[in-house]
Amino acid sequence: KDSTRTGTSGQLFMLPARFQVDADARQVVNQPFALTVTALNAVGTVTPNYRSVVNLGVQAVTPATGAGGLIPATMAATNFQGGNATIQATYPRWGTMRISATDAASPTVVGQSSSLTYHPATIQVQTTLPPPPRDFFYTEEPFSVKMSALDAGGVAIPTYQGTVTLSASSALGVPQTYTFAATEGGVHEFPGSVGSPGTYQVQATESAAGITSPLLSIKVKQAMLKVISTVAPVGQATEVTVLLVDSRGEVITSESS
Repeated sequence: KDSTRTGTSGQLFMLPARFQVDADARQVVNQPFALTVTALNAVGTVTPNYRSVVNLGVQAVTPATGAGGLIPATMAATNFQGGNATIQATYPRWGTMRISATDAASPTVVGQSSSLTYHPATIQVQTTLPPPPRDFFYTEEPFSVKMSALDAGGVAIPTYQGTVTLSASSALGVPQTYTFAATEGGVHEFPGSVGSPGTYQVQATESAAGITSPLLSIKVKQAMLKVISTVAPVGQATEVTVLLVDSRGEVITSESS
């Protein structure tokens, strides 16, 4: 043996075998959530000194197209401590998807989360507003009941295609269930009018998300014109009083039309 005869290899770049990607399976659209990426070696244990940029992607499950993007789209090398990185991320779409993690310099190092489902934060039910200062509609006056699926910021979810159950007074004519179309942008309006005075109520429930809208009450009044008779000598002017009254004979003071 001659110990003076030595040699050195070229540089060897040691990579993790894969990534583990973790987040809660139940999420809310546009609500920040904790996303953790862990670098694992060939035997499935943490690679403690891993520090590199990781690109984040989205694979749509349901609906199968139009997945959109995760915010942020990357993890910085400085996010990794002891082979783990956790960031706050948001996703702007409704549906089920998986998050992928890929080493920016070595695309063979990848990982994917289990399925994550994104639900609305709230369901909102409103009516079109009657002409001010009225806070009610007249019988047979047309109006709309507007139902919206909102994200964590209170904005309608453009990709929402969930099914909502409606509990409503039968006279309003709204269906018991409604499934949003992809083209509706998370908002649907039911046209309506009623022929009898009263208070009519609507409430919407999204069972998959476990959310129910506040109860909406719609006031409807029946109105008629009442002329107060007067007497005056022939040829002399007189005043005529016209009243707008409801079904109980009370003057409707909030009408300005």
